[in-house]
Amino acid sequence: MLPTDEEFTLLELTDRLLNRGVVLAGEAVISVAGVDLIYLGLNVVLTAVENLRTRREPAALRNHDAAED
Repeated sequence: MLPTDEEFTLLELTDRLLNRGVVLAGEAVISVAGVDLIYLGLNVVLTAVENLRTRREPAALRNHDAAED
């Protein structure tokens, strides 16, 4: 069976994620008998090193006052 254009291999998916970048966020609380003991908050940025080294131009500021005229 030949894969269609919409099917990706794990390697292709990983390549796309690293090129674009992805942010994973999560949290967990460990509690005993209804007493919270440990809170774990986690934010992970996953991207290729080349994306971090290249400087990108910041997005243009929007002038909301000009749009009202």
